[in-house]
Amino acid sequence: MNNFATSLVEVEILLNQLEPKYKNKIPSSFWKYIQENKDKNYKFTINFNKPLEKQNLLPDTIAILTYINIEYLLNEKQKNFFKQLLLEDEKIAESKKKEKYSTDIFNKKI
Repeated sequence: MNNFATSLVEVEILLNQLEPKYKNKIPSSFWKYIQENKDKNYKFTINFNKPLEKQNLLPDTIAILTYINIEYLLNEKQKNFFKQLLLEDEKIAESKKKEKYSTDIFNKKI
């Protein structure tokens, strides 16, 4: 199973929940891409009783939704704020990696 094609199914279903004023901001070429590349056999159902973060979305789904949000749905001020948040998250992730995979053991004298 191709995770990216599966993610496109999840993305399509989630985007179809948007109000028309937001759905219309997404170019028809992007919708066409989803239609042509999604996994035709994968079935995804939204549980409206759960928040989005509890829907067990694939990582690619979240990445694609983030891209769509930044590229098509946010105004410039919101884009800048969101990009700053992503940069901060990246710094935190890098810091955690450095802690986890510390190279200090090579600097210690035996």
